[in-house]
Amino acid sequence: MKLRLGWIAFCLRLAGSVLTGCAGLIAAASAVGMGRPGDALYFISSRDGLYRIYAHDLDHHFTRRLSSEPVALSYLNLSPDGRILLFEAGTERSAWPLGARLMNWDGSGARPFPIEDAHGLRWSPDGRWIVATRVVDEQNVLFLVEAACVVSDSACPEPIQITAGGFSAGTPSWSPDGSWLAYAANPRGDYDLFVLDLGCLDEPGGCIGQGRGVGQSEADDVLPQWSPDGRSLLFGRLVGLEVEMYLIDPFASGPARALAGEMHTTTVPAWSPNGERIAFFSERLYVMDVPGGVPRALEDRTGSWPVWSRDGERIAYVSGLELLSPHIRLVDLAGRGQVLFEDGFTYWAPVWWGRE
Repeated sequence: MKLRLGWIAFCLRLAGSVLTGCAGLIAAASAVGMGRPGDALYFISSRDGLYRIYAHDLDHHFTRRLSSEPVALSYLNLSPDGRILLFEAGTERSAWPLGARLMNWDGSGARPFPIEDAHGLRWSPDGRWIVATRVVDEQNVLFLVEAACVVSDSACPEPIQITAGGFSAGTPSWSPDGSWLAYAANPRGDYDLFVLDLGCLDEPGGCIGQGRGVGQSEADDVLPQWSPDGRSLLFGRLVGLEVEMYLIDPFASGPARALAGEMHTTTVPAWSPNGERIAFFSERLYVMDVPGGVPRALEDRTGSWPVWSRDGERIAYVSGLELLSPHIRLVDLAGRGQVLFEDGFTYWAPVWWGRE
């Protein structure tokens, strides 16, 4: 029981996207060279001895360090207009998240996030809000922060609390149109999925207590991800020490549907941009059509952090055990792979950015 709760607490603390490392599958972007690249990969690495943020221009094969201060082995999240990057600070001695920070897309203007105790930050699709997790009475509670004050570096009003205290909530996921928020919470003891209609922001009573349970089970359901069309939630169900993939319609009363049979995943599956496929690891990299597809192995390598190119034709991932000599690989849907970085340093949280 302690192992299970500790695993979940670590996931919720980082609000991440890889179940073995529990850090986030998230969009980010930055600058390489004199201007923004057309296709780029962003990641955290120990290439210079400390964990920092880097950008690699895939068109011109040029890599640049963006952050000067150490960062945590956590998430990267970029504003919808591509201007502001959110991340977590670290120290020279620790990669554990020590506080949210932000910087401009070119690496300039690094500064603390204005809400001191916020973590697990996610921009809304319209850029109006940032959802954040704060610890209240030793429980994780979700809040909304107005993004305008964050961007302008001005004083922010008090964040709006959207989940109740007394239990933990985390790993929030915005619907594509920004009108709903999905998250995991444990008011019953086990973690269940909830969805919140953000129309509650305009109601006198606010949003606390308005979250609606989705597909509750006797297992722990965590890390929901909205499909690109906003009609389904993909999530992980913790069964023992393994994680099984499920799909559910959050607006219907039917049960969740298991994906990939009895296969388990060591990462949160990643939606392709068009929502037709997912990529995931189960001892090797697989892709499958959703719904109803059969998993197809792309490469016979252990790994984590699968991320899709904007056109959905290639996948980047960290190959190997995350903190033990990993490297970054690229592979297309025909299984043709190539090594991008293989130098003995740690790589974490690759994110693919490309122009529309």
